[in-house]
Amino acid sequence: MFTYAHEVSHCHIAAVSGDKTTYLSSILYFDSMAAIKDAFASEGGQACARDRRILAPNDEDVQMFLFGDVVEAFQG
Repeated sequence: MFTYAHEVSHCHIAAVSGDKTTYLSSILYFDSMAAIKDAFASEGGQACARDRRILAPNDEDVQMFLFGDVVEAFQG
């Protein structure tokens, strides 16, 4: 297993700008960018990429963001 946590949202997602039709969001947490690369290159990662092409064949219908080191900007 490459991720240490994940979250999925099946509810309405409000967009401030851009495409307003987002209906599913998934956040995967990895220990490092190297772990992301390893996960994407793995047999399971390649199978997920093939499934994504079946479920959402048009690249313009998908948004993917990769973050390196994340620093908490707001702490209460």
